[in-house]
Amino acid sequence: MVDHIMKRRFGYIRKKTGYLIFFLVWSAIISQPIHGQTGDAILAWGEMENSGSNIYFSQRTHQKWSEPTRLSVSDKPEILPTLASNTKGEMWVIWTQLNDLGGKLRFRHYQNGEWDLSKTIETPTTSDMAPSAIVDGNGDTWLVWSGTDQTDDDIFFSRWKNGHWTSPLRVNTDDHWPDILPQLSLTSTGMPQVTWSGYDGNKYSAFFMQWTGTNWGPERVADEPLGHLSDPMAKSAGTDMAAIISDLPEFVTDMNQATIHFRRQGKANTIRLGSR
Repeated sequence: MVDHIMKRRFGYIRKKTGYLIFFLVWSAIISQPIHGQTGDAILAWGEMENSGSNIYFSQRTHQKWSEPTRLSVSDKPEILPTLASNTKGEMWVIWTQLNDLGGKLRFRHYQNGEWDLSKTIETPTTSDMAPSAIVDGNGDTWLVWSGTDQTDDDIFFSRWKNGHWTSPLRVNTDDHWPDILPQLSLTSTGMPQVTWSGYDGNKYSAFFMQWTGTNWGPERVADEPLGHLSDPMAKSAGTDMAAIISDLPEFVTDMNQATIHFRRQGKANTIRLGSR
């Protein structure tokens, strides 16, 4: 049944737009402030095994990757993780766990040298996909994803406050068309910006909204494709970033299921791998 749902939900996106393939092969470079872990990169990925797809984590320190740590504990397929870290040395890994209705968001939180137990992010929707996380210029952790009630897909967001995720709220303008595949980045002032693919009845276009400090600003159509809307400073990836990516551990067998978060020159950058 899960396989059927996976094909139905993802097949719908692929049939309507081709954005599933776009999402898996696009390397989205998102700049965010550098934070306090000792390693120079952290990596999360989905690994196909006999029991299904599981989420793993590794950290690179002194040019050496740590042994994989399994973060997911379910026998259901777990896919497409995202990463974030803050100034206190905390880390978050969030992913989609597939189920008979589509998927739900699961996460693990790292603090004080250990991972908390895996938990579900409670949402008002029946299926949630494609999470993206970031830490803003004020040190606040943000999460966006595409959620559906089986009639319409919308973009939702939540923030980490007092040890938990806040109640999800919708980002995009309420309409009857699918809004999918959100991606967080930062503006030049360190404010969150979310971009996504939205259908207008005829075609899919790139949309974006920026946080004003109190709420989301107006929804606007992007002048550039989604892959060109990240922070310009993050686009100037140097040889040190390339060296880390070229040194990815051999135990990651499917780069399309991997996300890497690394540090350079006062910035931390998150890349979904696939088009290397």
